[in-house]
Parts: sequence; C-alpha cells; structure tokens
Amino acid sequence: MAACAGARLSGRVLYQERVRDAILRHRGSDLGPVALPQVPPSPQPFTVAEYFPTPGVTPFHDPRQHAVSLAFCGPGHRGLRPQQDALTSPG
Repeated sequence: MAACAGARLSGRVLYQERVRDAILRHRGSDLGPVALPQVPPSPQPFTVAEYFPTPGVTPFHDPRQHAVSLAFCGPGHRGLRPQQDALTSPG
C-alpha cells in the first residue's frame, strides 16, 4: 500500500451519494468542525481494499459484511483536529 501522511477519513458512502460528497460529510467528524481539506472534483483513491465476512478470501476481514474500502490522500489546512477513527493507525 502507498504511504499517506496525516490524518485519515473514514465512513460509509450512502446510497446514491457521490464519493466526494461522502468525504466532505465525514471531514467534520474525523478532522474537526473547522477542517477545510482540499477535495478535488473527482477524487481518486490511492488504494482499494476488499473486506469479506469469510476469513482468508482476502487479507482483510470484516465479520459483519462484504465491504470495499477506498483510501484517499489530500492536503489539509490549519485547524485540523483529528478525532475518532482518524487517530487510529491503519493495520
């Protein structure tokens, strides 16, 4: 996986929601209420991971459901106050 410095956002994309809109929606809960990360019009993930409820199908396991994770990097601005999942290191 590629390296990404800084805090990370996490959360679900809602039905019929654009990935960019989900990133913007989650920024407040993960990076603080005044966070203003720059999000391009068409964000491109730096990595993709697929989680399966059955162990061993991929290196990633989620007993609750099949899920796909998209990871993005981008510059941020002052005022970032990482919270919740943004403080948990991956892996």
